[in-house]
Amino acid sequence: MLLVTAGPVLAEATESELMEQLRSAEDPEAATIAEEIRAIWAHSGSATIDLLMRRAEAASEAEDNRSAIWHLSTVIDYAPDYPEAYLERARAFLREGQAGQAAADLATVIKANPENFDALRLLGITFAIIGDTEAADLAYARALALYPAMPAPRGGQWGPDGAADGTAI
Repeated sequence: MLLVTAGPVLAEATESELMEQLRSAEDPEAATIAEEIRAIWAHSGSATIDLLMRRAEAASEAEDNRSAIWHLSTVIDYAPDYPEAYLERARAFLREGQAGQAAADLATVIKANPENFDALRLLGITFAIIGDTEAADLAYARALALYPAMPAPRGGQWGPDGAADGTAI
């Protein structure tokens, strides 16, 4: 059997190559690269985990944060080394007003992947919510160093020192 391709096979960029590209990209290319990186991070390799993550997403979209937290906690029980579950649970905790729980989950994500710009940005939002502007500025600065074209938090603007004006999620 002879296989013929319609054109050259493009090699997929590695996560580190994409992170390097992200540091110098401008929108809309930066947003596309960020989505590619997020897709790599989201890959669980498990149909069960993927199903639970979809259920958590559906619960979040329905503003049923408790159900989302339950599904995400189940994912974490089964796959404690899957940082995306901690990141999504941190978002749900913040929507429930549980900044301490969110910060703990975000610390887990950042320990597993210090380049997770979404976790760093969300940590900055978390610190801003609890009033620790110095820690918020540091988290935002770290996120922006990785993804300089990152959009400001919804309803806010990045300040001159990396801070955000506004803390809406």
